[in-house]
Amino acid sequence: FVGMTREYLTAKGYELEVGRNINQLEVCDGASVAIIGTELVNVLFGGNAEFALDKVINIGLGRVRIIGVTATRGSAMNDNQDNRVLIPLQLAKRFYGGENRNYSILIAVEDATRIDAAMAEATVLMRSVRRLGAGDENDFEQEKSDSLIGIIKDNTATLRLGALVIA
Repeated sequence: FVGMTREYLTAKGYELEVGRNINQLEVCDGASVAIIGTELVNVLFGGNAEFALDKVINIGLGRVRIIGVTATRGSAMNDNQDNRVLIPLQLAKRFYGGENRNYSILIAVEDATRIDAAMAEATVLMRSVRRLGAGDENDFEQEKSDSLIGIIKDNTATLRLGALVIA
């Protein structure tokens, strides 16, 4: 389950196969709606995305009406992008929120040269939200996508070295 705002699909690069995105009112009200991945459509609706629209499914603590189906994305680093239920953020907070829950905030920029500026803005905003003083250390983590690219490059180099040794 992923609690989301209406900008999430764009920021993560999701496309809809059928249906629509959540709207701002549904986000704020925590409407009982969901966008599901194609793997769930395969399991629950025999692969028929059109048939899945407007159906109600049980997601554990409540029921939601399907308003959209994401296009197939596949898996990356052991994370199946097609096995997701995307629900409005307030609904996710109502069902699964709590004092000991962690939240992730995704920030996307169109121009890669703006990443550092966006990170700085996010830091200032998060410090304000968390009411941290000037001398306080950050009590949150930040991660840039270029660090993920570095991990992938390191793993690729290790695999190449292993293949060379085996050969």
